[in-house]
Amino acid sequence: MESKVILSIVLILEEKTSLIFDHLVESILMSEKKIELIVLGAKASVAKTFSRIDKVKYTHIDDEGTDFGFSLKQAIEVSTGIYLYVLPSSLQFYERESVKDLVDYLVTTELDLLYGRQKIRLPDGALVDKVSSYNTNNPLQGIPPLFGEIIVKRNFILEKNFPIGFDKNYLFDYDLLVRFSKNENNIKFYDRNITVTDDNFKKSSVFLKKRLNVLRVHKKITPLVTATYIKMVILISLSNSPLLGLYTIFKAFIFDYFPNYWVNKIPFYWLRHFYYRKVIKIKLGKQSSIHLNCFIYGKNIEIGNGCVINRECFLDGRGKLKIGNFTSISPHVHIITGDHDINSRNFAFRSKDIVIGNFVWIGSRATILPGVVIGEGAIVCAGALVTKDVLPYTMVGGVPAKFIKDRSKDLDYNPTWLPWFD
Repeated sequence: MESKVILSIVLILEEKTSLIFDHLVESILMSEKKIELIVLGAKASVAKTFSRIDKVKYTHIDDEGTDFGFSLKQAIEVSTGIYLYVLPSSLQFYERESVKDLVDYLVTTELDLLYGRQKIRLPDGALVDKVSSYNTNNPLQGIPPLFGEIIVKRNFILEKNFPIGFDKNYLFDYDLLVRFSKNENNIKFYDRNITVTDDNFKKSSVFLKKRLNVLRVHKKITPLVTATYIKMVILISLSNSPLLGLYTIFKAFIFDYFPNYWVNKIPFYWLRHFYYRKVIKIKLGKQSSIHLNCFIYGKNIEIGNGCVINRECFLDGRGKLKIGNFTSISPHVHIITGDHDINSRNFAFRSKDIVIGNFVWIGSRATILPGVVIGEGAIVCAGALVTKDVLPYTMVGGVPAKFIKDRSKDLDYNPTWLPWFD
């Protein structure tokens, strides 16, 4: 049972094979034979590079002189994994453990189709989150996942005879997602970054037109989808125009300047929260409050129910910031998801997720750095600098933060606090 193949990776070999190779090799070796590799395309001499990976089932399919769609179908038929993951070698895995973590998730979760998150590398080398407008509970609402984000159960492709997209740039794309959704299959959202892709407006234009055609065929055009696609069409059309600069200035005013120098000073929760929810589009749960003079940078922020974000906190939504239920964050706390690569020649920006669990209390003037996970029920003392994960139901403090003592696990409270004019 331990040697059963969980994930079949169909790798489309392109010119930039080195981008994905190192991470893929390490992930395969860490996953204890639960991954098989099927390399599609390229000359045999290039493909042999991958055959040297020990302890892995390996197959090479040469698509030279054959229809690409036929070669892809052949790759799927020879695969033996429970799930299929088709991706081009021009992508890069977000972390060396990305595939291993994905396989561990697939082992413990029953699903038919999985779609996840993706980072975008900007021309200057900055690594940012792709903040999609699709609903994690309903992938048909808004912009769908990009290529490199979809994992599908192999049996559904073979038994249900789902058509395979023959476009070499986008495989297992929105058509597959729509068909799964129509059949009410078990679709899950993997709330972690898997791959990194380059920012490419030209490719986005082709991608957009194809997905719109799919929606028309399946009669899934809704007002929300229409509005989202209109926005994308406008951005793509402006990509080579000086008007894009004006749009950037307008966007900075709406999402950065106005909320942080005007809206956050309005002494009425309902008005501030309306702007945060409807304009900035952060997810703010029921009975949660963001108090006066908080600075919100970016919109990739999820706050659960019954949370208190006290005065003058800094919430960084450039990377993903996820806060659980009934969490209390004291005044002047800084939660920072973005930093810079100090070894990068151009000091490139990068972002990492911060996850804060339920019933967490973060003391005044504490700082939480990128990539930290604070477990359920944990306490971060005032003035602490948190650089590493905090275990559930523990108290940490100091610079850098270190373990102090355990906390009781018998917690049942709601810290909701909504005083007048705050």
